[in-house]
Amino acid sequence: MKRRQAGLTNNGARAAAADDSALRHGRAALDHQHADEAERIARDLLDRSPRHTDALHLLGLALLTQKRAREAVAPLEQAARDSTNPVIETHYALALRDVGRQAEALDWLQRATSREPPFAAAFHELGILLCAMRRYDEAEAVLKRGVEAAPTVAELSVELGGVYICRADPANAKLAFARALALAPGHVRALHGFGTAFLFEGEFERAADRFRQ
Repeated sequence: MKRRQAGLTNNGARAAAADDSALRHGRAALDHQHADEAERIARDLLDRSPRHTDALHLLGLALLTQKRAREAVAPLEQAARDSTNPVIETHYALALRDVGRQAEALDWLQRATSREPPFAAAFHELGILLCAMRRYDEAEAVLKRGVEAAPTVAELSVELGGVYICRADPANAKLAFARALALAPGHVRALHGFGTAFLFEGEFERAADRFRQ
């Protein structure tokens, strides 16, 4: 009996190790822009274990990367509901956004921004979505929270600067873009935003200098 239990334990450990190895290969395939290969690996894993959260997440990401958001919704929804991972919640929200389900996307992004430790991309995507909906006060508040939670992520300050541009507030926009450039010198969108802020102020030569940079 003990031998049989040990054999089952060993088989389970080998299966788990094989799954982990497959997931690593799938993620590497995505990193190298081979989304079709990542999709194949994820589907193989799900054939063996249909509720495997990481495989569902990998499949959803592979489909999103291939601009197949409608197909990505179902696996990402299952993965998000079976976990409390802000990375999965954020990717599920992106799929919802891409199929026009903005209200649900907002709910899931707000959930993702409440997790600890903070996931910077959740704040970033929520700020972008709120800004696109012209809910600038909320976008500003979310992105400020993001900057506070992840002060070394330049993209959060870039988006915050963009919100200030949308609100015709060049002074605060310049502060945000300057913070981004301190973190990522030469950041193209930060330089462009800085130039746009100078245009708002009538500083055409200084704007042109930023655009040249």
